[in-house]
Amino acid sequence: MALADSNRQSRVSRSGSSLMHHISFLLGKHGFELEKDYQREFVLKEGCKLDFFFPDLENYKNEPKNCCSVACQTTSNDRFRLTFAQMPADTRNRACTAIGNSNFGDKLGPDSLSNNKLDEAKKNGVKFVIFEHAIDNRLIASQTVMSYNDWFSELKAIKNFW
Repeated sequence: MALADSNRQSRVSRSGSSLMHHISFLLGKHGFELEKDYQREFVLKEGCKLDFFFPDLENYKNEPKNCCSVACQTTSNDRFRLTFAQMPADTRNRACTAIGNSNFGDKLGPDSLSNNKLDEAKKNGVKFVIFEHAIDNRLIASQTVMSYNDWFSELKAIKNFW
């Protein structure tokens, strides 16, 4: 049983790393530079390790509302409560997922974001980032979901303040 659990955790970890690599690639395509515009696997404070942080600690100290904290979660099931607890309350908090992308599995549709998860995200000031074609009317109404296109537009807009 321990071996099965270990294998499952390894798959989840590889999947999350793959999502981070894909996002890094897309950030580069959108003109964002690592270390200049964003940090990877950034420790903002003790107990708060973020997969991505925009742009840096200096900007965070001066104007946190123009910063973005990001956790990559292939699905909404991956440690989402822990993620919400670790994110700083004063930045734009995003949970980037693979929801809507069949390459990560067949169960990653809009229904994987339950109303309870959406409510918790709203309560914690977090928005899920998912593929645009997976956003249905229920998710639009929740105001806690955005597409990757919307997220890249948001990043470009706040980049003017860095």
